[in-house]
Amino acid sequence: MERKIPNLKVEKSKPFLDLHKNGLIFIGPVGEKLLKVVDVILSKKGKDIVVIDLRNFEHITDFLVICTAYGSAHRKAIIDEIEEKADKLGISILFSDSNEKSQWNIVDMGEIILHVFEGFYDIEGLWIDAKQIKIEEE
Repeated sequence: MERKIPNLKVEKSKPFLDLHKNGLIFIGPVGEKLLKVVDVILSKKGKDIVVIDLRNFEHITDFLVICTAYGSAHRKAIIDEIEEKADKLGISILFSDSNEKSQWNIVDMGEIILHVFEGFYDIEGLWIDAKQIKIEEE
């Protein structure tokens, strides 16, 4: 079964995630989680979505997903949707910071950590050596 999200495709025949000209190929359970997280962000109109592969670095997670929200209500809507759909999507949330007064919130899902910003922080610039893909909004 192949599922398309703007510039992404899923292939279940290979046991890894790799970077290609047309984007990341998401494989296996973590790949499925990444797709679900990206789906939720896109459904809530998150923008500037970037997936960063940190598996080759000594870090507390395998992947960072970064997105920008238009304001505090939008940021909260993205996080609330992830939290509400987590069980149904097979995603375990270890920690969620949904402080409405903050301009930067985090949802820790173990091998994936989601950062939702209000404004542009360019934290992906800190991981310039990591594989990255920008997800095109629909």
